[in-house]
Amino acid sequence: MPQQSKLVSKSRGQASAREENWFEYMITHHRWVFCIFLLMPLSLMFDIALYIRNGLQFYMRNWAPKHHDAKIREWALHDGKNKLCTARPGWQTMSLRVGKYKKTFRKIKLDLHDILSINTSGPAPSVRVEPLVTMGQLTAALLSLGWTVPVLPELDDLTVGGLIAGVGVESSSHIYGLFQHICMQFEVALADGSVVFCSPEKNPELFYNIPWSHGTLGFLLSAEIRIIPAKPYVKLQYYAFTNGKEALTMFERESRKGVRRPALAGTQVALSEFAEGRAVEPRGGKEVNGRRGGPTGKGEGDVPSPSSTSGGRAGRREGAGGEDAADFVEALAFSKEHVVVMVGTMVDKPTGRREAGKVNAIGKFWKPWFFKHVESFLAKGSSERKGKDVEAVGEEYIPLRHYYHRHSKSLFWEIQDIIPFGNHPLFRYLFGWMMPPRISLLKLTQTEALRKLYEEHHVVQDMLVPVKDLGESLDCFEEVFSVYPLWLCPMRIPKNPDFGKHGGFIRPLEDGDEMFVDVGAYGNPSMEGFNAREACRKAEDFVRAKKGFQMMYADSFMSREEFREMFDHGKYDELRRKMDRCLQAFPEVYDKVSKAARV
Repeated sequence: MPQQSKLVSKSRGQASAREENWFEYMITHHRWVFCIFLLMPLSLMFDIALYIRNGLQFYMRNWAPKHHDAKIREWALHDGKNKLCTARPGWQTMSLRVGKYKKTFRKIKLDLHDILSINTSGPAPSVRVEPLVTMGQLTAALLSLGWTVPVLPELDDLTVGGLIAGVGVESSSHIYGLFQHICMQFEVALADGSVVFCSPEKNPELFYNIPWSHGTLGFLLSAEIRIIPAKPYVKLQYYAFTNGKEALTMFERESRKGVRRPALAGTQVALSEFAEGRAVEPRGGKEVNGRRGGPTGKGEGDVPSPSSTSGGRAGRREGAGGEDAADFVEALAFSKEHVVVMVGTMVDKPTGRREAGKVNAIGKFWKPWFFKHVESFLAKGSSERKGKDVEAVGEEYIPLRHYYHRHSKSLFWEIQDIIPFGNHPLFRYLFGWMMPPRISLLKLTQTEALRKLYEEHHVVQDMLVPVKDLGESLDCFEEVFSVYPLWLCPMRIPKNPDFGKHGGFIRPLEDGDEMFVDVGAYGNPSMEGFNAREACRKAEDFVRAKKGFQMMYADSFMSREEFREMFDHGKYDELRRKMDRCLQAFPEVYDKVSKAARV
């Protein structure tokens, strides 16, 4: 019997004694049937409709800015009676929970789904988008022009607004920081009805405190985001380890190289490094004018050349010093000792029969789930040291868009608990073209028994800890959660030279160390007697002691005082008091994201 079915039965026995109707029974106890024959077809139809709508909007994008201005003029924001929130239903968000405040606050409709402009000229090329633009929509538009954003979180349905007001991380974050750090300007509607633009130079306090604020300072109307030239493939090398210490040593070394990469002009990382007198270089190289072009196909002026290999031999990484940072670094830990570290670089299309034979279009519906594909490299032997080099056990060329959305098909590994046989070749060929079901539909069709199951017997947590404490963090996660695989994604929190003046919720360590790692745990704990509240409390205490951070989309059991200890509220509080009607119109962050505020 699949683990989820066992837990559902247990949860049902602990839940209310009321009788389930046949529909609730099927959704709860045979979710895979409901998912395959209803949710997946509905998700596919929804995706097709969005594809057509977004395609038309993109090719008529001169129309969008005019209508954007008209839409925001319609709002008369605060009436002084009720606090404000967006009208977006809770089931449409990526969080497993729904905020209770949606029932009592005045709902403001945000019909803001469009890409407004793409500027590929000048020293800091950028794209301006509305907050409900998704990552799938953004990659489809930018890659068709030969451009991309430096940090592109992998699930298709993540929105720009969620990644800014919340948080966004990707395997390039060891270089560029979080999604907020590649943003150049925000357009925000305030509680008094005014619309302002903010950037590091204009209204900087608002600019630095919008990230992580969850809509408690105002409503995000648009964001200008830095873009860089894209290359069509990622050369991905797999390093398999059966010794956890060796794996973490390589992971930390590859991650820390990201701090040495010259920063992108116009980003927060660039401001930090300019203040320190370090190199700041625009990475656009040869620019193209207007919206209809991109970098040349030959790659002149593209992202820096792939990381060097020792002695010119592919498949090895230098053990120390001198080497450029790879464009992408991540790891999957299948146990404390069994870890696969992945290092990738954007490259042109491989040439020659041998290299062309390494192309793996992992996004095709018949391909194995990515995490299962990664796990297969553990069976190919362990990466060995040869002098100061480490030998890769595998090397592939993955189309860039496939790489960006590599975890989408299986929603990391969450789908295996809903469809246990989903990675079987027969299922992939018969039904894989409809994968994955939309998270919003999965949430919308949850029964009370399923909701209780996910609350009591399921873990979805992302904790951001200093990379130097990663070994201890994995020990903590195994003790309190006992969930594998774990996603390990390095991320940089750049020093803000004006932090004392302008603030912000997060900062690097006091000793100046900028390198953190996102430890993502998703799944059903394997331990007996798992208690979600106690486990999360232990993990939160550990992360807070290490000066780390918890992603706010997840269940948080911290008290208000503990939450304020983890996240710096100094300038945020000042800003809320200073802005007209803000305290009356919006709650503070804790009252939107704590477990007590969600169901």
